[in-house]
Amino acid sequence: EAVSKLYDSKAKIAIRTNPMDSPYFEKEIEVLNAISPDAVRVPKIRSVEDVLRLEKLIDKDIEIHLSIETKEALSSLSRLKTSERVTTVFLGAIDLLEDLGLGSHLIDSFSETVKYIMCKFLVDAKTAGFTPFSFVYQNHSDMDGFKKWIEIEKNMGFEAKACISPAQVKAANSFFAPSQDSIDDAVYIKNIFEKNEALGIGGFKDEKFGFID
Repeated sequence: EAVSKLYDSKAKIAIRTNPMDSPYFEKEIEVLNAISPDAVRVPKIRSVEDVLRLEKLIDKDIEIHLSIETKEALSSLSRLKTSERVTTVFLGAIDLLEDLGLGSHLIDSFSETVKYIMCKFLVDAKTAGFTPFSFVYQNHSDMDGFKKWIEIEKNMGFEAKACISPAQVKAANSFFAPSQDSIDDAVYIKNIFEKNEALGIGGFKDEKFGFID
């Protein structure tokens, strides 16, 4: 009912369902097909067969987003992009750590295991052609901890972060946005490259950036 009143919103609306083994799941999908949000996000995915079932149940005009929260999904992530409709994956770090028998307390320790999982998730998702989102930082009042994680994630190569509060959204948007210095550098490189290209020069040495090709 709430979403049906948001058709004029500029936001892209994605709705998270219960897991596929929930007794309410198919009824949820029936209701969501009628509402037709931009995307449906399904947790606890385990297999390619799960995703193929989603493609049959969810109307073809609705994107499918997957929450990667099980060891089976993590190990088969590069095979889960069954069509162009399946666009986005979210790292469900807490549930995934529990499913692996490791414990979600590792998220607060910046453990190398969590960083490995994040790197594997990111590379496999990019290889398959997904848009990958890093995990939700549950302690929404700990902005210092949140900012430490988005710094790690940006350095890894993530470009998107799942958030649970407006303050987190503001911080993530600010951090992931390109700095003015990086924009100025890009414009400088573009301009000097185009000037040299017009002279038939494909590779050249620049005083500021060294060799540009």
